[in-house]
Amino acid sequence: MGWLVADAETGTKRLYACQLKGSEDRMTSVDPGCEGHTQVGVLGYIFTSKPAGVNSRGLFRCTYSGGHYDSTDAKCEGYNPEFQFGYILV
Repeated sequence: MGWLVADAETGTKRLYACQLKGSEDRMTSVDPGCEGHTQVGVLGYIFTSKPAGVNSRGLFRCTYSGGHYDSTDAKCEGYNPEFQFGYILV
């Protein structure tokens, strides 16, 4: 898919790995409280806007049949887009 940056830079925000309570589902979030679920770790930092001078693409959170996944396809491969996190490096 691409890369996050390891350390905070101007114009980035943290991405967290989250475990949904009462479920096997995991999701990615920019919320340190994991939107009311359990944080299991920090994944890295994502750009909040398209960075200049480097190749990048959008990263989106998607849902299907009650589960979550991340995609670089704004249409989530035909499933349900929730929102765009920001931009990853490619």
